[in-house]
Parts: sequence; structure tokens; C-alpha cells
Amino acid sequence: MRKGNTMEMLATPSLTELMSHIEFPATRDDLLLAARRCKVDTATMQRLLTLPHRSFSGFWDVRRSLEMFSAAGV
Repeated sequence: MRKGNTMEMLATPSLTELMSHIEFPATRDDLLLAARRCKVDTATMQRLLTLPHRSFSGFWDVRRSLEMFSAAGV
């Protein structure tokens, strides 16, 4: 099975839509709360749960963190 571009996989429509509802800087808990309110899909919620407990300065910061954890096999 061929793997897609990691950044493409991390920028799903659900995640991109969620980020339009976030006011940055935002903590992991802020992101999870917004995800629940926006009723994101299970796969997106699971990816967000892998984020470290810290503040994120923008969508690019969230994507970078998700990419690092994805590459680490988390």
C-alpha cells in the first residue's frame, strides 16, 4: 500500500474546518474542546489526542506537531 504525503493526510477537510473555528494561541485542551463542539470525525479526534499538552501558535504549529508524532509512529 502506498502512503500519501504526510502533510496531505494531516490537513484533512475535518481538521482544516476545525482550525477555522480556533482562535490562536490555543492549547491542546482548547483544540479538543473545539473538536467536540464541531463533531469532527473519529480519525481527526484520535490525531488531536496525540498532541502534546502545550500552547499552539497557529494551524502550521498544530500540523507540525501532528507530523512529528505521525513520523514517530505515535
